[in-house]
Amino acid sequence: MCNKLVIYSCLILFFSYALNAETILLNENKDSLNLGKQIEYLILPKSESNLSKVLSESANWQTNTNETMHFPSEKNPVWFKLILEHTGKQAETFYLLFSSPVIDRYELFYQSKNKWVNMLAGEQIFMKEKSLFSHIPAFPLILYPGEIKILYIKIESENPLFSFISIHNSKSFLSYSKMNDIFFAAYFGAGGMMFFYSLFLSYSLRYRQFFFYFFYLGSVILVTLFSTGFIQYIEIGNSHTWKNYLFPLSIYITGIFGLLFTAEFLDLENQGEKHYKFTKIMIGIMLLLMPSILFIDIRTYIDTAITMVIIPILWGIYLAMYAILKDPRKSENYLFFFALGSMLVGAAINVTTIQGWVIPLTAATYSLPMGSAVMIMLLAVALMLRVSDFRKEHE
Repeated sequence: MCNKLVIYSCLILFFSYALNAETILLNENKDSLNLGKQIEYLILPKSESNLSKVLSESANWQTNTNETMHFPSEKNPVWFKLILEHTGKQAETFYLLFSSPVIDRYELFYQSKNKWVNMLAGEQIFMKEKSLFSHIPAFPLILYPGEIKILYIKIESENPLFSFISIHNSKSFLSYSKMNDIFFAAYFGAGGMMFFYSLFLSYSLRYRQFFFYFFYLGSVILVTLFSTGFIQYIEIGNSHTWKNYLFPLSIYITGIFGLLFTAEFLDLENQGEKHYKFTKIMIGIMLLLMPSILFIDIRTYIDTAITMVIIPILWGIYLAMYAILKDPRKSENYLFFFALGSMLVGAAINVTTIQGWVIPLTAATYSLPMGSAVMIMLLAVALMLRVSDFRKEHE
């Protein structure tokens, strides 16, 4: 009778456990798997957000209903639970990958040989403390055939909490990492060359549009360093807290120089006085918002900066359309329109996947830097055409 009770109790525990958490089946032949809807999450107050509380029976785990991890307004740490089972025939190193490198801290826990293993990743973590020496937030996990691992991941950040979550076998992860490095090496290499070239032109020609383009380009590259995670290789002092302040400030600077460049390039002072005044008002608002970092919390400051930077892009597109309608013969106005349009398309692809409106795409990881790269190239060509016209007028 006693043995039957024990068996029934074990079965009840097993089935209740299986209903509460979906086991993710892996094998060495499966390249990758998106885990958005296969994870559970738990949100606890910061003071109670610890592993012992997470492991307690009172923990109220909920199933994630999005294709992505998406908690943009949550200020408390968020915990995630994954159950992995290796169904293959040989040992394999799998990599749990998060797409957002701007999140401050990822902390992973799992039990091995009756001991808790702890691994770290994220923007606020020093390279020497990470499980991988990389800007990519990923965790290596060795699984043997038939092994089951329960993972607990704690995520906290001053930046909005969103990320694609996927798991890869070794071959798939190395391929992803290699493609990531090649793409961004080309991006930052080309961006760096354009940066110094625009500096040379602005100094030699003394043409004001080039000065604004130079500073705008520099601020775009700085923002991209943050959004891609490459800023993590720059380590100054004993803390990375300064990055949480520099990131939104760089966004504001991008918006300000973007507006200045737009006004100068489209000659708003002479071609559209009302538009020029409105542009100056937006620049003034951004300048006034920058010191607000002294009075409001960093999360609100970052959210405000991200929202505000969309306005100059939309305003620039409108002004480009206005310039095209006013003088449809100038090809540089078309280039200006498509330049800002490419940036908007890149941002739209990224946002729709982050929100979980569409299935996470690999392209979403590169859409923002790709959009900014196309924008920089088209603006440079437009500037060359404008300089050519300028020289013809004054020769």
